[in-house]
Amino acid sequence: MANLPEDCDIMTDQIRVIDNSRLIRKTGDIPHDLKGMIKENIRIILDLE
Repeated sequence: MANLPEDCDIMTDQIRVIDNSRLIRKTGDIPHDLKGMIKENIRIILDLE
C-alpha cells in the first residue's frame, strides 16, 4: 500500500514523540483513505471524540 518492500503495521495505540531531526528519509506514502482511518483511531485512543 505504501510502496514498501514488505507489509507493515501502524500501531495507533503506541504513540510516541520523535524529534524531526531524527527522521533521515521518507520510506513510503500512506494512501489518503488509510490516513482517515488512522486519524479516527488516534481520536479514539486519545478520547478526543
